Amino acid sequence: MFDFLKRLFDNSATATAVPEENIPPEEQKKRCPKCFRKYRIKSVICDADSTLLQIIGHGQSGYMGDVIAKRANGMPWHLLCQKQIGVGSICEVFEAVDTAAKDPASAHFAVKALKSELMCDSKSGKRFLEGAKTGLALDHPNIVRCLALGLPNEQREDSKRPFMVYEYLQGKPLEQLVDKRALPSAKDTLKIAHAVCSALEYAHERDIVHADLKPTNIFFEPQSNGMVVKVSDFGCAERLFRDLEWTQVATHTTSIYGCAAYLAPEFAQSRIRTPAADIYSLGCIMYECLTGNPPFLGYNDFHIIIQHIDSPVPAFSKEFVPPALVEIVQRALAKKPEDRFQSAKEMREAIEAVSRP
Repeated sequence: MFDFLKRLFDNSATATAVPEENIPPEEQKKRCPKCFRKYRIKSVICDADSTLLQIIGHGQSGYMGDVIAKRANGMPWHLLCQKQIGVGSICEVFEAVDTAAKDPASAHFAVKALKSELMCDSKSGKRFLEGAKTGLALDHPNIVRCLALGLPNEQREDSKRPFMVYEYLQGKPLEQLVDKRALPSAKDTLKIAHAVCSALEYAHERDIVHADLKPTNIFFEPQSNGMVVKVSDFGCAERLFRDLEWTQVATHTTSIYGCAAYLAPEFAQSRIRTPAADIYSLGCIMYECLTGNPPFLGYNDFHIIIQHIDSPVPAFSKEFVPPALVEIVQRALAKKPEDRFQSAKEMREAIEAVSRP
């Protein structure tokens, strides 16, 4: 290593990520573009993955303020973003309130805004909104509804990011509910997979691929008729990065356009998303529901991807998982797309057949 780089890294080796609530609001921060940990401004590299940190400009993160969205019918919609409630690989999520709503119970919504660092690519914002337009057309009980598109405010620096408005979910993601001490039963796993298959079937018939299916995108939403499974972020990443050149910004923010633990082997090799890739991702999620871990774990993303391509799926314990369910998961996790279920409908029907008493 060059001496000046060694000194630079050595001087920051002791810096560790700091919870954002422990950093004064007025203090400028840095963030790791790979793992999104927050650091104080004097830090240089991420202590977790040795990635060079990026400065977060004032007003670039954690704040949206009041925004104006455009509904499907073309009418403007004024919302007030109150607080940040989540951060993803390409978006920040805010809780928003419709101040004109008469019923406070139905006045809350979720605003997903393109990350500030992706605004460096002049094409990202345009593609983000173009992809969101497809989401407006999706209306299915197992899909989180996209209700409106954002209208960036060119007169205000903190509102130039494009955004989407979604229904606000009161429930929790599957990621928070998969616990080794209390895993979903085989019956519950089948119910979850059936709901996700229904959502995939509906979207695939409209030539929309999810492209980033994982436990954080599957929600359990309480409704009057019981708990409903809903899939969020349908095709957002795939539509956003379709045909996008491999720029420095693109490779730094998301090198594989999906979570490695749920990535289909053919996508890792060709970067072409297909309905079969969604089926593979669902197979990974079912495996995790039944065992507590996705089928492949590793030291880094590359190590996990290599296993998706070459390694056999670790065997289930036949004592706890019914053979018919094992067969469904194994077929969904076939290395070759042609060996999997040929459609979400076919997989749904197989799940229904196993679920019958």
